[in-house]
Amino acid sequence: MASSSKKQKTNASQRSQGTSMESKSLDLTKLLANDNQRKFFEEHFHCRPIFTPKFGKIGNFEHDDFLFPYLLRQQNLFDFCCGTNDIYPELIRVFYCNMNFRKNRITSYVKGKEIVLDLKTFGSLCCNIPSKENIIGFSLQCEWDNYDRKEFYYSMCRISREEIELRKQQSLGETVKNRDILSAGHLKLEDRLLHYLLSYVILPKFSNHSQISDIELQLMYAIKMNIKINWTEMIMRQMWNIRGTQSPLPYAILITNFLQHFGVSTNGETKVPLNLRESKIDVEVVHKMESSPRSPQPSEFHAQSSSSAVMPSNQMIMDELHFLRGYITNRMDALDTQNQQIQYELHCISSKLRSMEVDEDSSEPKS
Repeated sequence: MASSSKKQKTNASQRSQGTSMESKSLDLTKLLANDNQRKFFEEHFHCRPIFTPKFGKIGNFEHDDFLFPYLLRQQNLFDFCCGTNDIYPELIRVFYCNMNFRKNRITSYVKGKEIVLDLKTFGSLCCNIPSKENIIGFSLQCEWDNYDRKEFYYSMCRISREEIELRKQQSLGETVKNRDILSAGHLKLEDRLLHYLLSYVILPKFSNHSQISDIELQLMYAIKMNIKINWTEMIMRQMWNIRGTQSPLPYAILITNFLQHFGVSTNGETKVPLNLRESKIDVEVVHKMESSPRSPQPSEFHAQSSSSAVMPSNQMIMDELHFLRGYITNRMDALDTQNQQIQYELHCISSKLRSMEVDEDSSEPKS
């Protein structure tokens, strides 16, 4: 019985960051200026999940002679990936609710304070990431002469192109779509970590973390080739694009920095400290991966004929485990996204029903 109680408390603690302790009554009159803003907030942002922020202890990777921290330093992203702060879920939602983006400038309004972020100010508050307008922005198709999508991907992989294609055909079937999947699980460790930071910290995405998108691949090429990128503009556009979706709201740490810089009061607001177990990216995780016990997978033993069967190598086993892990991750990401979507839609329906009840009560004639 005690164990069950402890488990319930743990689950409640894990949910608190995503729901930001929604049971606490929320006084929208203190956060939003008028009825229109409050209605828009209720319909689109109230109870909207906050993307769990992550940060890296990148210096520890440097001490272990990893090379990717040097690449991050070249792009002025090292300190950005290490940044931490407490988060204020409701203020983050209000920031996104009132956010506007025009002519490379983000504006918002939180608790009576106007927030104006041009490229220079935004970049300086994000640990001085590049923000100059004359360096490369980004689109879905880069124009670099030496960039070949597939060749660059295979150059970062631990196994050969032929083996990757054979495994995809055996596991996924022969379709055009499956042939085009670029799995992060095949990457060498250095590049896998670089992709992880890119997809969780720099430009967060909310599903398919085991697959590399075209834009991520191009950015990895830019980082490895030291092509300077206007990261400030990229992150601004990412924030604006996500605002118009139903995805979890990212960059919680950055927004706390903005609120503090512009003097937004956090008195009486729900504060959620970072959960280090969920948020910290450290070299110790890699050490655990390397020291974990390895066991052969039956599928490898049956892949060859009995006349030529050989004991699979540790590398073959690890490759297969990486592939299976990627498949499971994709499925779990998809289920998590569906669950968040259902919760969001249920909340919207509940809000509309409450509004209808209020309207009916106000329209009843007084006796």
